[in-house]
This record gives sequence, structure tokens and C-alpha cells, in this order.
Amino acid sequence: MTAREAAALLVVVALLGYVGVVMPRRAERLLAALRQRIAADPAERFRFYLRYLRMAAVGVAVYAATAWLGGHGAAVAGAGWSDRALMRLFPGLLLSGVVLDAGLLALFVVGRRRDPEAMKKENQYARVEFLVPSAPRERRMWPLVCLAIAVVEECVYRGLFVLYAARLLDLSPWWLVVPTSLVFGVAHAYQGWLGIAATTVMGAAFAVVTVVTGSLLPAVVLHLLFDLRLAYVKRPGPAAPGPGGDSALPPEPLG
Repeated sequence: MTAREAAALLVVVALLGYVGVVMPRRAERLLAALRQRIAADPAERFRFYLRYLRMAAVGVAVYAATAWLGGHGAAVAGAGWSDRALMRLFPGLLLSGVVLDAGLLALFVVGRRRDPEAMKKENQYARVEFLVPSAPRERRMWPLVCLAIAVVEECVYRGLFVLYAARLLDLSPWWLVVPTSLVFGVAHAYQGWLGIAATTVMGAAFAVVTVVTGSLLPAVVLHLLFDLRLAYVKRPGPAAPGPGGDSALPPEPLG
């Protein structure tokens, strides 16, 4: 391993520590404060969107700088598109879909038995509702926010943590799919245990299509579409009586 590769690997490890340990501890407190500010002044939600866009730009810059630092370039970290990626797109999406469906189905079955209250859609939605746009200008901004979420998270989690780390460590990226997906889930701890589990499954699905194609583009598009829907789905009503009820649905984390 060259000095540049070692330096890039140190950056990747530091980022892993931040998103897997530091960020989950801070996020609950920071988002609770944000929820209170939005309740007092709904315009704070739009201001948060603007702050997030700036943070996402910093995250993408860190991704590009780390890829340059390691000496391999952003293409190794999933940037760009190639004929190989195109040929492997369909099998990648198919395998990704199998992982996502199987994981969420298993989580749905276990959740209905172990914690039916958490599985109720209104209880899931309540954890992220304060982030979902309601005013017209927030709805106009939402696609850009979702794109920023998709790009920065895929660049960091699948680009650096899977593809680039595999190159630096000289191993198959398949070895990194599960551990990095677990970190992705833990980073969403503010959504509760169900959100952690569902986001872990989503992370694994995104990682699979990324490893198969060697590109971040399919995962970015899937991630974007997944988050976009939150602004347009019908908000759930009051919980149905009884354990589980008819409102127990597959988990819907904010990725």
C-alpha cells in the first residue's frame, strides 16, 4: 500500500467512525431540537433544507478529495458510467430487488410478531414527518433535497466505504456490503430500531447494484425515487385499534 493509499484509507476509517458512532449520538439531539424549532416556526424546515444542501456539497467534495488522495480517481469509487455498467444493469437491479424484497418481508414478519406498534404506518411516519415538506416552496425544493441526499449518501457509503475501500484494501467489494450496510442503518438511528433495520436492508440493496455495475448511478436513482415519494404519499391517519391492526405495513424509512 502506497503512502497516498494509506492516507485515503485513514480518511475512510475516520468517516466510518463519524457516521457510525459520532453522528448517531448527535443526530437524535439535533433533530429533536430541529423538530421543536419547526413546530415554533414552520419556515425553519425550508432553512434546514438550504443548510442540508450546503452540507451535502461538502460531503461530495470530501468524496472527490479522498478519491484523488488515494491516487485511483473517482471512477474507481463509482463515478461515471461504462459499457460494463450498462450490460450489468439488469442483473444488478434484479439481485438488488431480491435483497430488498426478502429483507423487508423478513423484517415485516418479525416486526408484526415482536413489535406491532412500531409497524403501524402512522408510528413510522411520525419519526420523519417534521422533515417532510408541506408548504409549496418546500415541495418545490424537495426534489433537490432528495437528490442531494441520494448523491452524498451513495458517494460516501457505496462509493468510498464499498468500492474505494475495497480497492485500497485489495479485496472484493462483496466483503464490505454487509458491514457498511449496518453502518448505514445505524446512521439512521433517529428513526428507531425499525428504521435502522429497514435502512440496513436498503443499504444492502443499493450496495449490491453498485458492486454489480461498478457505478453509483443506479443506486443514486433508486435512492432518489425512494425519498421523493415521501412528499406525495397520503399522510397516515390515526392508528387502527388492536395490536398490529390494518395499519401495520412494511417499514418506510427516510434514506
